[in-house]
Amino acid sequence: DDDDDDDVRLDVRLAPGADPSRFAIARAWPRSVLSRRAEALGYHTVEAYLAAEKAASLEDDDGADERRSERTGTRKLPSPTYSRVRGVPIPPRLLDDLRFALEHTRWPIASHRRGVDAQKYLLVSSTPSAAAKAAALARGSAEKGNPGDPTILDSRRGHSAGDPYGALKLAAFRVLHWADPRFQYDRLAVTKNFTGSPHVDKDDVTFQYAVSLGDFGDVGGELVVESEDGAFRWEVDTRDRVARVDGRFVHWVRGYDSSGKNGARYSVIFYANKPSAATERMRLPVDESFVPAGLMNGNGDARGDGKRAGASPGAVGGTGGMSPRIATTLAKCFAAGLGIGMALRARRRTSARRE
Repeated sequence: DDDDDDDVRLDVRLAPGADPSRFAIARAWPRSVLSRRAEALGYHTVEAYLAAEKAASLEDDDGADERRSERTGTRKLPSPTYSRVRGVPIPPRLLDDLRFALEHTRWPIASHRRGVDAQKYLLVSSTPSAAAKAAALARGSAEKGNPGDPTILDSRRGHSAGDPYGALKLAAFRVLHWADPRFQYDRLAVTKNFTGSPHVDKDDVTFQYAVSLGDFGDVGGELVVESEDGAFRWEVDTRDRVARVDGRFVHWVRGYDSSGKNGARYSVIFYANKPSAATERMRLPVDESFVPAGLMNGNGDARGDGKRAGASPGAVGGTGGMSPRIATTLAKCFAAGLGIGMALRARRRTSARRE
């Protein structure tokens, strides 16, 4: 295996809106990728290319990069092009349950992942089928509503003595069941105040779904993903939203105010390691065409009979024979309306806190 360790932490605490250094980001890529990148940019060795990235990372006054390049014999590297992407807003009823579960999670004393900058990092084994069975068992005969819908149970009652993360698993399941009921995840990565930490999830076998939530200021906190050649970066807004990204590309969390003044930034990542869920890596790191299955039938449920997610980067279910372009446009209009409603709710909460 010619891959470097995927966990890289080379930057200090990031300022709100700041990204890790170019050098830290480059070092997070496997050596095989760096070798191809070095060759494409005209460097004879990976070490020479990394030296150029390190030189480009040094902060100085205008024009210092050119002078430094002349002294070190390195050439100035091109700057990446950024593209901003917004995830799809999650229905408030699902978001509230997930946030409640996160705020009452029993966090481990020691982080479950080394080498990343996070106040708390929790890895939980969870599958859609297990969560659905737990929901059905907990509902009981007195539960009202559609007995065939595994999402109607209030996940705040999901805790049990046998599974301290039952409520969290159920709340997360409900979100993804709305977004993509066909996605066969087997793990949840749950974090509190994760920042920076460029890395590759090299054990992933398919794309992942990313959600973040919390009151962590107005600047920063986006998930940023880089193309393999380093020429492009996607800034993905996942706050109160869900996005489909491929963790097999280098990604990190942009700096934000993690002092606690504005609360905490929580994130939930749905991913899979089991071989049966394997798909090819997505052509681009972010699926900008992703539309949740729950938006396809207009009522927030996810009962569409679409293809199993992962068959292709843009596959979603429940289009009902509608053309993908029309379905996407309608769903995005619905999502925009939902986003406005969520913004108004957030403003009311802020005003209430001030009073």
